[in-house]
Amino acid sequence: MSAIEVLRQLYEDGLYDDLEILASLLLTVDRNCDDVLMPSHRYQALVWYGDVLRESRQFKKAELMYEQALQLKRSVVRKRQHEDITPHAEVQYRIYQCLLGRKEIRLATSTLENIPLKQRTPKMNMALGRLYQSQGNDRGAIACYKDVLKVNPYAIAAITSLLELNMKAADVSSMVTSKGLHVTMEWLPAFVAACGDLHSKNTSKALEAFQSLDTSLQLKESFDVSLMLAKLHYFQGESNKALGAFERAVKADKYQVRGMDLYASLLMREKRSKELEQLSNHLLSLSDSMPETWVALGYLCYNRGKFPRARHMCDKALDMNPKHVNAVILKAEILFAIGGFQSAASTYSEAQIIAPHRFEPYRGQVTCYLSQNRFSDAQTAATNAIRQLGQSPRTLTLKAEALAKNNQIEKARSYLERVLAHDPGYLPAIYDLAEILDQTRNYQGGVQLLSEKLQLVGSTLRLHQMYAEFLHKTNEPEQALFHYGIALNLDPGNAQVKKGIQLVEQSVGGEQSYDMEMDDDRESEANNDDSDGDGVWSDEF
Repeated sequence: MSAIEVLRQLYEDGLYDDLEILASLLLTVDRNCDDVLMPSHRYQALVWYGDVLRESRQFKKAELMYEQALQLKRSVVRKRQHEDITPHAEVQYRIYQCLLGRKEIRLATSTLENIPLKQRTPKMNMALGRLYQSQGNDRGAIACYKDVLKVNPYAIAAITSLLELNMKAADVSSMVTSKGLHVTMEWLPAFVAACGDLHSKNTSKALEAFQSLDTSLQLKESFDVSLMLAKLHYFQGESNKALGAFERAVKADKYQVRGMDLYASLLMREKRSKELEQLSNHLLSLSDSMPETWVALGYLCYNRGKFPRARHMCDKALDMNPKHVNAVILKAEILFAIGGFQSAASTYSEAQIIAPHRFEPYRGQVTCYLSQNRFSDAQTAATNAIRQLGQSPRTLTLKAEALAKNNQIEKARSYLERVLAHDPGYLPAIYDLAEILDQTRNYQGGVQLLSEKLQLVGSTLRLHQMYAEFLHKTNEPEQALFHYGIALNLDPGNAQVKKGIQLVEQSVGGEQSYDMEMDDDRESEANNDDSDGDGVWSDEF
């Protein structure tokens, strides 16, 4: 067995550690002695050596081996004599992989661009398209993705990327079906159309389309469809529905990491700490090379108040993908939590550029400005949210909050009344309007508002607490204690509720005890929490 055959056997058997050592030795022997390896064999040995170095993430040295191989091929190796060696374009692609691993994005891009068009394979076009898209070169990215679909119309990543770049779903679908569809792929045009609705911000139509796919025979219990539904519900503020869809996605495939950072953020916001811990540890056991894992771990640390550790996790995610929007949002939340309001506001601006249809960056930026008493900037940011996302309960309520903080009470009240006229059960607007009524000492108006909304939306901790406060201020201590009692049942450790009960008891001059045991029907009402009330019509994917 010749030297090159020995190396080939090690390479094909996947014995990369052995090949790394032996290739280094043989290349040294070849350098010191004549005629050990033919030029074509030396070329292939250098390529294989580069491959095993790249596999072990020794990118700089791997790149050097590939460059030596290409230099050798250009000088002495002739294609007509050696058809079985690794093609020139493939070696260039592997150099690109090394440069990408070293985060040399500009050089990685130029390396792929230097591959002649006719020699580019679909994976090369896909890689170049992604680089172009990340750099804002939409036209170049679209051309690359189209070239991918010309060869392989089932390239889902290329399909969704074209839709992200605002190519019409009908045009993408025509490319997919241009060569005909196998009977097992008949669902694909409907999937493309649903993704098209999602990226064109037609949320209601996208939701209907994915729900139809979710109940279809072919895609029933699909992880990907459930994940799409979870994202749609999440970005509409329908937290309970989003949680349900995420749970179905995990049940369909518990080994997936994609999209799970969004699930982690939702678990944290819903105070489901145990589930957040389980999810984060599970993701780490699956992969430590995807940003979703580190974002989930970041939320776990954030939830525990370990902000430096959370920032470290966040930075690891951003190191993998600087434009991973969930990591950028988490970074802003961490900065805000440690008092870096200006830095947090700038980071939220970055998130708005990456994902202009996500609500959280606008909300976070307004909160940052309000925390610095920059009321005019807060109003401008809230107006920008309306301009980017459209008029919705969420954006109008955000504008009202900015106005109220700037003592423009009547304007704020007008915005909130518009919201509640359209969506009478939208809880954030109810809470904000109640605060305005309290601020203007319209206590009777507060009693009337919260009485109506309790009947409409059912029990929430905050509704009962605010209602009790208004009842206390309108001299109805017994009713106030009753609703404080319900609030305390919902959160037995709530200090503000306990303080409210003490104030009522002191005001009537007694140390009367209050029976906190509620009827079963009261406890069932408590299951209706605040999360799903925060409905929104804006969306992002």
